[in-house]
Amino acid sequence: MSNHSGSYLLNYAIEVFKEEQVFDVIKRDKAQRIILNIINYACDKYDCNSGEILDGHAEFFEICGYCLTVRDNVKEGLCSSCKNKLEEDS
Repeated sequence: MSNHSGSYLLNYAIEVFKEEQVFDVIKRDKAQRIILNIINYACDKYDCNSGEILDGHAEFFEICGYCLTVRDNVKEGLCSSCKNKLEEDS
């Protein structure tokens, strides 16, 4: 069972950092690395959900919520490759 509370807390923390323009101060690739490090740690150590953490932020960071790769075509939380794969599987 996923740690939904932890995921939502991290999602909110990212929102606060965005509102305070923290990510405007650092380079894009560094912001992406920070977010990916947080997600990987939270999911590995605390059973959080990457999609919930990135919900509403995936496009901003250009990180796919499914494969967790930096892509320039992220829409609705997914890159086009993952979106196509998920549509094929359903």
